[in-house]
Amino acid sequence: MEGSPASTCSNPSQTTQTAYQDWSNGETRPFTFRYIRSSNQAQFVNQNGNAVSYSPSNRGPYNDLFIRIRGASNETMTISNLTLNGTALSESLSISNGIRVLRITNVPFASGFVLQGSARMTWTGIKPSSNNQYVELRVGQVT
Repeated sequence: MEGSPASTCSNPSQTTQTAYQDWSNGETRPFTFRYIRSSNQAQFVNQNGNAVSYSPSNRGPYNDLFIRIRGASNETMTISNLTLNGTALSESLSISNGIRVLRITNVPFASGFVLQGSARMTWTGIKPSSNNQYVELRVGQVT
């Protein structure tokens, strides 16, 4: 979908859920990714965007959360101001012309969690397509 960078949340055992959202150049949007253990719901929502949610069929065990961002040569994707259950994380991500991944360990999947932060997209020239600039959230367990 041209001109609509994507936000994605994934479960290793299911099809990826994706929401295409229209962004303005230089816009920063707060986002929330939560897992509600009692109802087995994973939800991703950002300001002015469509929510993505699903019920994972596989509950793990998981303890790692991965944030994967992509920006093409004339684009920059930045993730900042991250908090996990209200506690600030020192990490942030920014990339142009490539892919970066941040691994957050010891995520409390057994009790549920809330990850919050800000996403910013910038570009020069033509607005990017969803394949060129995006955010993905994935869960897993690295052993």
